[in-house]
Amino acid sequence: MKKNTLNLIVFNLINSSAQFIIVMILSRYFTKVDYATYSQVFLPFEVLAPLIGLGLSSSIFYFYPRYENKKKLLINCLSILLLMSVLFELFLLFGLGKLIATHFNNQGLNNFLFYTGIFSFFSLANTVLYSYLILEDKTKLNIYTNFSSNSLQIILLLCIVNFYNTIENVILMRVIIYALSFVIMTTAIKIKLKINFDELKKGCAEIIKYSFPLAFSMMVGVVSYQLGKVIVSTFCDNFQYAIYINGAFEIPLIAIVTSSLAGASFGIFTNLCKEGDYDNANILFKKITTISALFIFPAFIFLFFFAKKFVVLAFGQPYIESYKVFRIFLLLLPIRIIQYGNILIALGKSKVLMKRSVIELLLNVLVSIVLFQYFGYVGVAIGSVVSILFWTVPFNLKIIADGFGMSLSSIIPTKKLILILVCCFISVFLVFIIDFFVANIENLILFFGIFGLLYGVCYLILIYVFKIISFDPTTKLKIKLN
Repeated sequence: MKKNTLNLIVFNLINSSAQFIIVMILSRYFTKVDYATYSQVFLPFEVLAPLIGLGLSSSIFYFYPRYENKKKLLINCLSILLLMSVLFELFLLFGLGKLIATHFNNQGLNNFLFYTGIFSFFSLANTVLYSYLILEDKTKLNIYTNFSSNSLQIILLLCIVNFYNTIENVILMRVIIYALSFVIMTTAIKIKLKINFDELKKGCAEIIKYSFPLAFSMMVGVVSYQLGKVIVSTFCDNFQYAIYINGAFEIPLIAIVTSSLAGASFGIFTNLCKEGDYDNANILFKKITTISALFIFPAFIFLFFFAKKFVVLAFGQPYIESYKVFRIFLLLLPIRIIQYGNILIALGKSKVLMKRSVIELLLNVLVSIVLFQYFGYVGVAIGSVVSILFWTVPFNLKIIADGFGMSLSSIIPTKKLILILVCCFISVFLVFIIDFFVANIENLILFFGIFGLLYGVCYLILIYVFKIISFDPTTKLKIKLN
């Protein structure tokens, strides 16, 4: 697990950082209207991706040990994705694209949406290939491919925005890069296209039968997550939409930590739950929760206090109002320390996931629209956060506790989490006092460089003093959780 976790951390670090850099570049070189249009081109795919992809990047973990010929499983998954992407493209070409453009009050979208169906295949196929390579213990190929494609994407993007600055060029470049990654990975895997169509049909049907309920619940969850963008696109102008989406982004560090731990532990949780070893499953659950908190809690506290400065540093002065939305969505960071979906799937609670997601979506729609009437797009952000914090999280924890056959208090390492938060608050208070009374650094790069380092050092000292972690000096540097 440690080896896979480290490899996945590198993989997710590259991917998340690259996507964040791309957003920073587009925010600075595009007008707010063009930036909003670019985002809206991919929004239909982001909302429908779980349904188009049928959750195959997760389902492949279930089917992998059940297939003797592993490449046949991969071919089945890619065939399903090709079919679903072609259907999506046809819908876009024959009416859905025009409907989306009209709904978002942005007719310019209709000139670019046909790229979305093509992009959907390569994007989803790449996620399946990444999962397959993890199962084949070839995560280094993931890292090399991901690093190369993201580096190339950033270089080409800088060339485009400086010399050929149009939305279409950026969209086309993104599609080509994803297609190139697909070709590299399929070539490395050496897939032989000797297909028995009867076997293919039977295998695809089996996978779809298992994956559809999971995909539907995932799609409802994604729709709920992306609902804010849809509401703001519908009721606000492109200027407000651009402000909203730059506040409603995820910090790269969060995806790095959560995705890496989830990818490395999913198979272990599945085996432990399958064998009914819930005591060890709970030990692993609490360990992962604590490890996640060690990274996510300090990021949450520091960014919450200095949200306005961070937004200006990331996206520029024109997006300063995004800090309000950004600060609201930061309230979701503390709950990201728990891998709810993977645990519920491992416990065989896929139907429960669907029920939870549907209720979350309904609550999100209701609360977001009501609060939009009073607070505008900021109210939409509040609605999304409220529905998750007061429904989804308590429900998830109750189901996990019941699945382990334990009390709610026994599955959460409460004492450690409180101590980590205390360390974070002490550290940020020290930074805040120094900045307010002594330094008052106006250069934002210098500010985050100096005070980020000071905050980090203070935090590390405190978690050691409070004995949350201890260092094992044997051979290599090793951190042991107490």
